[in-house]
Amino acid sequence: MTHSDKGTAFWPTPPSMVRALFELTWGLAPGDVVLDPSCGEGAILDEVKRIEPRAKTIGIELLDEAKSDGTDVLLSETDFLKLWSIPAPIKEVIVVMNPPWNPSSEMLRHVAK
Repeated sequence: MTHSDKGTAFWPTPPSMVRALFELTWGLAPGDVVLDPSCGEGAILDEVKRIEPRAKTIGIELLDEAKSDGTDVLLSETDFLKLWSIPAPIKEVIVVMNPPWNPSSEMLRHVAK
């Protein structure tokens, strides 16, 4: 866990977990668009690119530590709860995330709706 000094809890997603998620669900195809609205250091999106290099990836991170080698569009210091649209001309998006583990998180309440 990192970022505890900023009042957030960051738990990197193991690549094997990301791979299992896609193997057990819908898989990935060339041109699929994958959004991680709390991408942190980009573990999920990096693995998406390893699974399907032609997938398009969008990462959004509230903190300034956002980074990812596997992200086509990366918005750092951006609150996805306040975005009105995704920054790309797309119709369907696969949303995958490992949200911050804070029980009082506005993000968790928003996602639960």
